Amino acid sequence: MAVEPDQVMIFLAEAKRLDGRRMRWKPKGLRGDYSFFNAVVVVESAVLDAGMLHMTAHINRIPRKYGFNLRWRGGDVLRLDVNPARTHMNTRTKAIVRGTHWQQHPLFDADPDAREMIHLQWMDAFLRRANIQGGRLSYAPPPFEHVQFELGL
Repeated sequence: MAVEPDQVMIFLAEAKRLDGRRMRWKPKGLRGDYSFFNAVVVVESAVLDAGMLHMTAHINRIPRKYGFNLRWRGGDVLRLDVNPARTHMNTRTKAIVRGTHWQQHPLFDADPDAREMIHLQWMDAFLRRANIQGGRLSYAPPPFEHVQFELGL
């Protein structure tokens, strides 16, 4: 990404809001087990151009798997992976991180987060960290498939 780290820090510090009124999840890809939602992220001061919030959810995996990604000027600036299927290796320290973690431009080293929360709580945590207000956006949870457990009798 061609954006300088100090520009990204200014973007992250600026007050922002989500543009739109409703969250509309759409199927992602041909497999059908992921849904995604995109929203424009408007900088309130209008001194910087808008960003994009991209959220994903695996609709039938237990534990629930979510992804939150803030993009600006063509590149990722902040990410949150909740219950990822794979480990992450920090390139600088070679440390292996398993489980939920945050990543921020420019290094994208994984910072673990051991909290257990539902999608709405993770979304709120991500928006707070990115300095984004929800605006007039009405929350809609991902379209999870209902899981039925069999009881051994």
